[in-house]
Amino acid sequence: MPSKDTVIKAEPSLTRKELVSILARKTGTSKRISGIMIGTLEELITTELKAGRNLTLSGFGTFYSIDRTARKGIDPNTKKEIKVPSMRLPKFRPGINLRKALRTTTSKKDA
Repeated sequence: MPSKDTVIKAEPSLTRKELVSILARKTGTSKRISGIMIGTLEELITTELKAGRNLTLSGFGTFYSIDRTARKGIDPNTKKEIKVPSMRLPKFRPGINLRKALRTTTSKKDA
């Protein structure tokens, strides 16, 4: 088991291109169709979050957004006070199946 101070290097990220290839292979569709499916999913998630609605994929997780109010901040370079505008930020809460899958993976690597 790694100590508390141990830095665990993350694996390289899966790119959109790789994701499209994997989806095409697993579904038996073309890369073009798989790219359209992924683009459509991204568009649906974005549209729902912009409208202030949540998008839940049962067992996988929930995409939701939060609204941050405007606030005062400090520019780290000049140390001057600045206004930080209000904004909506995307968030993701993993579902039980995803959490269980990651716990299982982690405990197998640590063993």
